[in-house]
Amino acid sequence: MDFVYFISSFLIGIACGIGLYAGLNRNASNKQLQQKLLVTQSQLNQLSEETTEHIHKISDLLEQTNHSFNQLNQEWLAQTENLRESQAIPLAIPNETIVSSLDTWQTPPKDWVKGSQQIIKGEKEKVFTKE
Repeated sequence: MDFVYFISSFLIGIACGIGLYAGLNRNASNKQLQQKLLVTQSQLNQLSEETTEHIHKISDLLEQTNHSFNQLNQEWLAQTENLRESQAIPLAIPNETIVSSLDTWQTPPKDWVKGSQQIIKGEKEKVFTKE
């Protein structure tokens, strides 16, 4: 009986030792994982803070760029308006220009004959056509 008791105690001891070793090893493994998770979590927090800072910097730069663009756009519009006023080009040629240019025409060449007559500004002007 002593032998059976010894063997069973020995086997129970081995089983308890294996269980204790596994438990301690698991506990150590869990602690290592927890440390790794804490390090990873702190790194993620740091990256999140850096990303937030970068986002704020980018937002500030976009605001400055938008302000500069609006300012340049206003200056361009003012310059364009000034240029338009200083170099006003009529959309149509006034009648006086046409009449004055007709008054300065030379006599047509001999191979041109007298054609119809056209009234411009109340005066009769000769219109010549080529034969």
